[in-house]
Amino acid sequence: MTGFTRHMLPGVSDEDWQDIEHTNGHLQHMRDGCVSEVRVEGDLLRSKLAWMCRCLEQSLRYRTVALTDGMINAWATRNPLSASILSRSLLETVALIVDVEDKITRHVTNGDIQSLYEVLYGTSFSTRDEETIKENAIFKSINVLTLIGKMDRRAEGILSYYESVSERVHPNSGGHRGFFASLDLNEVVTKFSSDYRYNGEFFHGIHATYTTVGIADNLLQRMHDLVPIIADMQEFAIEAAHKVAKEMGMEPPLDAKASTQDQA
Repeated sequence: MTGFTRHMLPGVSDEDWQDIEHTNGHLQHMRDGCVSEVRVEGDLLRSKLAWMCRCLEQSLRYRTVALTDGMINAWATRNPLSASILSRSLLETVALIVDVEDKITRHVTNGDIQSLYEVLYGTSFSTRDEETIKENAIFKSINVLTLIGKMDRRAEGILSYYESVSERVHPNSGGHRGFFASLDLNEVVTKFSSDYRYNGEFFHGIHATYTTVGIADNLLQRMHDLVPIIADMQEFAIEAAHKVAKEMGMEPPLDAKASTQDQA
């Protein structure tokens, strides 16, 4: 089974269920695209950048599937708080995918190998560790609000939704009292329940995040499809650099960014 099943969602409308089934298909497609290993062969043997792109695509694919599965399992076990926390992480991951794919596509289109290298290398080893960033600034991770803001410009409403989810999952009032407590004014008693928010109205937020899996699926597939193009682009650039060096009587440049054999 991949994705939500209808028995998990009592009261879901036929229209919403059709949308959920469509996203279930995207999730299955993403799962089918997960591989157990990436070997340095074919296009990946010709280009380090192609290899980096393929490995990054797989890392983001695995993360997206894992977060989505966790969100679905949490909801299925009537744990809306865990489902919400995972939904926020999923949205952040999709926002990163949107940003990375956009940059990769732009740099490939422009033939900008240096910028492509910085995006792939920087994202693959991104961190908030200050000492690592001092050694190489391209490793500095992008603030998640910057990523969400960029995604919001493409799909208006993402930012406000993200802020709403963040308020719920933080240990503020909405993240503890709001999830588990209900005041009965007639009996003047506060009632508690672990699944107080397990209802159709609350599921709308989970549903909204779930639909972004389709965005991730399409963009990661595009990254996958760019691998042979990246290999061709870098191979051509290396050959051109060697030709120029030979014509000028210089030593050929080191292919440090081209060979993947030392990275396998």
